[in-house]
Amino acid sequence: MNIPKALESLGGFAHRHELVGMGCWPAMIDLSLYYRKILRVRQGQYASVDTPPAVLRALRIGGRLACVSALAYYERSGEGDPLHVLVRHGASRLGIRAGEAVVVHWTRREVEGTRLVVSERAARTQAAWCRAAGR
Repeated sequence: MNIPKALESLGGFAHRHELVGMGCWPAMIDLSLYYRKILRVRQGQYASVDTPPAVLRALRIGGRLACVSALAYYERSGEGDPLHVLVRHGASRLGIRAGEAVVVHWTRREVEGTRLVVSERAARTQAAWCRAAGR
């Protein structure tokens, strides 16, 4: 199976086991990575090569693009700083580098959107709360 196409069918982001479950051979995943047909996000996690930089940063941290960062994504107005990321409650080993400007939104519930970014409606709600809190 074509690894980049399989990745796209999963929304542009997938775990290795999901790709293997779709019939992708592990060796082909490794070759696709080697030849830069896909990107490694974290160990065992991959994204499409055309994934926007802000979304890649959010995935590397361990969450999805959220809040004002998601609004900037939908409006195609750049990244903005700090990056706002939605992370599931209890997540650990967040990939935040020293000195990186990140606002982490923790959640216990499902938030609508894709695997990469919360929905525009959810982002607007988050942004209202975030601005009210002075973030």
